[in-house]
Amino acid sequence: MRTIVTLLVAVMLALPAAAEIIVQADFNAGTLEPLGPTQYGEGEYSAEVVADLGPDGTPCARITNLAPKAGAAISMSMRYERGRAYTISFQARAVEGTARVSAYLDIGDWRLKFPSGYFPDAEVGEEWRQITWTRVHQQGRGYLANVRNNSPGAILVDDITITASDAPYAVNWALADHGGKPAADSLYAQYRLEPINDGLQVYVGDDFTRRATATEQADAPHWVQVTFPGERALSRVVVYWAAEGGAVYSAQRFEVHALAGEEWVPVAEAHEAEPVAVSIVAFEELQASGVRIVQPPGGGSAARPELLWVAEVEAY
Repeated sequence: MRTIVTLLVAVMLALPAAAEIIVQADFNAGTLEPLGPTQYGEGEYSAEVVADLGPDGTPCARITNLAPKAGAAISMSMRYERGRAYTISFQARAVEGTARVSAYLDIGDWRLKFPSGYFPDAEVGEEWRQITWTRVHQQGRGYLANVRNNSPGAILVDDITITASDAPYAVNWALADHGGKPAADSLYAQYRLEPINDGLQVYVGDDFTRRATATEQADAPHWVQVTFPGERALSRVVVYWAAEGGAVYSAQRFEVHALAGEEWVPVAEAHEAEPVAVSIVAFEELQASGVRIVQPPGGGSAARPELLWVAEVEAY
């Protein structure tokens, strides 16, 4: 069994060839839909469809900043899936001179300190330029996507396409939506199994039973697990620990076991000397039909060493 030092890492990977089109906007119908105008900063701005100015002589979008501190974009709400690779591609040019254009696909996860979804500015001149960026989404909820004019004056934008595709670690096989079944050795009063794999790394509502799953408080081994509908290739498990009152309750010692055939096999162990919000445990890839987090007696958090308290388990 290997000892793993947990790391907080960002994954940024190239988009695989096969991709699903999520958004497509060519503005030929004379509207900005499915996007709409959005203002950033201060001052007047405009976003509209203009005829005959697109790269092929068809309509396109014009995004204009009308004041020195104004910022303008066209944007829309999107539902992202955690771990999928998203690519935004569009054509852009300055109406006059040069301009700076950027895009946004919200991939941020403040708990893991992943990078923001803003792409670096691209400079465009008066000739049409194809712009493409890809990121792997690390959050997995509904946020914005946009294309933004970061310069005074106007830019033209056309043929916006956003695609999504699987990437390494793209599918969280533990997720309930993918057929994962949660279980635990025991449950603390009023707690439930569903938070183990409901997809909510952070629940901000008032119902404490949706925030995390807690086992009974006892001087004994504890475990939580998720079994899958079939075997999956696994090489990484992510554990989000319970948080209450500004403190996190990460286990000081725990093991990751995988269900290989009919047997739970230990594949990695981890030690968290200080409280952490998230533990990422990597191990050699294997085929398994479930994952289990096992905490030895007294291996819980310093404040609650005899209780295993988990907000979410993910398996990739």
